[in-house]
Amino acid sequence: MIEADFSLTIGAFELNIRLDADSGVLVLYGPTGAGKSLTLQVLAGLVRPRRGRVTVRDHILSDSERRVWLPPERRRVGWVPQQYALFSHLTVRQNIAYGLRSSTLVGRAERERRVAELAELLGIVPLLDRHPQQCSGGQQQRVALARALAPEPDVLLLDEPFSSLDPAVRVALRKELRRLKDRLGLTVVMVTHDREEAYNLADRVAVLCDGQVLQQGTRDEVFRTPVSARVALLTGWRNLVGATVRSADADTLLVNTPWGPLRAAPRPFAPGDPVDVAVRPDRVLLVRPERDSQRTDTVLHCRIVDEQALGPWHTLELAVVGSDGPHLECDVPDHPYQVMRVHERREWDVVLPASTVHCMPREGAPRPGVHADVGIAAGLADR
Repeated sequence: MIEADFSLTIGAFELNIRLDADSGVLVLYGPTGAGKSLTLQVLAGLVRPRRGRVTVRDHILSDSERRVWLPPERRRVGWVPQQYALFSHLTVRQNIAYGLRSSTLVGRAERERRVAELAELLGIVPLLDRHPQQCSGGQQQRVALARALAPEPDVLLLDEPFSSLDPAVRVALRKELRRLKDRLGLTVVMVTHDREEAYNLADRVAVLCDGQVLQQGTRDEVFRTPVSARVALLTGWRNLVGATVRSADADTLLVNTPWGPLRAAPRPFAPGDPVDVAVRPDRVLLVRPERDSQRTDTVLHCRIVDEQALGPWHTLELAVVGSDGPHLECDVPDHPYQVMRVHERREWDVVLPASTVHCMPREGAPRPGVHADVGIAAGLADR
């Protein structure tokens, strides 16, 4: 288990972090410049924070009050940086063995056994006598993982491990990481700004922005119930408006929005409370006019004003008829799009099930009518 509570300042940038993770994958997710990689460097012992404490399995790695600071080689932490940092003058075999230089496994036979074991585990046995420059990007990534795993670390730190790889290789290595996590019982802390990657790999997610942890929890808690508009935008809730609670009961909230009154999932709000309302684009349901909606559904009559074909999906931009609110985005899988012949009609009824309309305490930004992309540009800009 890893626990961290620390802060540091670099120039005008302040980092204030509180994290906890058990076995499994904790993903540090957020935009570029949020402080994700810097957090990983603190955990690895490459950067010393101004204040705070880091422990792994109850072993203190750093504690400013006790003046404890273990250097990287004494932390039992595996580290895979973005560019892998393999030694070009060493073979793959020698690169993996280099990870054992600080280990108690000092005997030559034991080193060779460990290298062979990891090469077999990661499928790189045929590469052992090559040099890194003779390996593909995906192969180099496996070598870097093997080197980090060689000393049997308590925690594995991965900094954007798949960002420079082709999509097919990226998918294969994500599967590999999940397999390794389950087989070895690893605790992994991984940095990414890729939403799909975060959702695919995480057991827990910490959303970072501007040096702060905005929300931390299980993957589904964070992605399905964001605590704020900023977290909603970062986790894919592209439809976001300001609203006011009109009425509340045990079953639903009724909120006044620029799109008109919407029924929303119950939350602990009272009439008159200002809220931010978010709807995921894949939960905006295009329906045939003859379909009967449920009592708790909101039905909006919309006009398609733009659309994009994105492989297996079509993203529709919808203007709510009779409303001056922002456009709604709706993601429709290609098969329903073709079966319903969406391209032949411009006006549709849209159903927003109350269970998928999510209300959060109002933030200062974005305001009503601000499209998600504008909100990100203004409030979540990369540092």
